Amino acid sequence: MIGSQMIKILFFASLKEQLSIDALDFPLTESITVAQLVDELVLKEASIDRDILSAEDILVAVDQTVVSSDFLVRPGSEVAFFPPVTGG
Repeated sequence: MIGSQMIKILFFASLKEQLSIDALDFPLTESITVAQLVDELVLKEASIDRDILSAEDILVAVDQTVVSSDFLVRPGSEVAFFPPVTGG
């Protein structure tokens, strides 16, 4: 491995309010799944609540493409978490 790399993590709408955070840079030295990333966030960031990010209806986008929880996040990626979208 050649040093540590970072990923940018973004939280939108009600998630931003619930977690009291809108963005963070997170160290990532190797590819991990979205589910593993959530586990790491819960362990290393006090403001991250597993129940909020693990909810079945949360949308996750990696590099602006919506992905599933088994998608591999690579160092240098941007990961965004969105609450469920409702119509009106």
